[in-house]
Amino acid sequence: MLDAAQAVLARRPWWGTLLGVPLVAGVGALVAWLAAQALGLPLPGWAALGGSALLFTVLEVGVRGAGARRAAPARALLEALLPRVGEEGQPRAGWRQGLPYLRCRVDDRDVVFSFEAAPGAQVRVAVQVAAEPPAQMWLVGRQPDDFPQRWLDKLGGRSVVQPVPDAPDVVVALSVDPEPAAALLRSPEFLDVALDLVALNAPTSATFDLQPDGLGWDSLLTPRVDPDALWTVARRMLALGWAPTQPDEDARASPPAQQPET
Repeated sequence: MLDAAQAVLARRPWWGTLLGVPLVAGVGALVAWLAAQALGLPLPGWAALGGSALLFTVLEVGVRGAGARRAAPARALLEALLPRVGEEGQPRAGWRQGLPYLRCRVDDRDVVFSFEAAPGAQVRVAVQVAAEPPAQMWLVGRQPDDFPQRWLDKLGGRSVVQPVPDAPDVVVALSVDPEPAAALLRSPEFLDVALDLVALNAPTSATFDLQPDGLGWDSLLTPRVDPDALWTVARRMLALGWAPTQPDEDARASPPAQQPET
């Protein structure tokens, strides 16, 4: 399975380009031909189609080049993680919205390493671990770079989401049920892990969230987020010991979910 995952990471899928460029070129050629007819300009159909195909091919080459540059650090991180996962981790790689992901089993639990595009040609990296924590909570480190204020304002604006009482000053803590979340933050073992995770990419903010079906960590991809850091994130979340009651086979077979917009 390692070789298969490596092979998937080594190649970016082309099916979107193969389907999209002819379709867009055809639509563009039709629009150009209709406009020429309306203006009384001589424009043969073959010329409109050829020009449109050339234009959108050049544009697609540029887009794919930019996408390859954006995906390169993500792909390198996942390739470096594969030896840590090993064959026993049953690694399965794939591509989603132009960026790779890696799904595997660690300590008999599902772990997903994934990426998504961020504003300004940046990339966010996420680690998800299957677990059933005793409380639902969102934790964000108060760091000066990339603090997700817009997302927190949106989340905090929901009447069911409230600040967690007596949360440390170095984090923003929100929950749909603040009392169990506050009790969890009073646990030194959990607080040590949580504060380390939200500060791991400092001075860039990181988010650690506890949901009914799993734990999630995400942050902007920076040089500080190397394979060792990502593996540490997964291991620290696994060490909390919140295993799911039953493996979710449907979830394991599907791509990772989109991370919250920040």
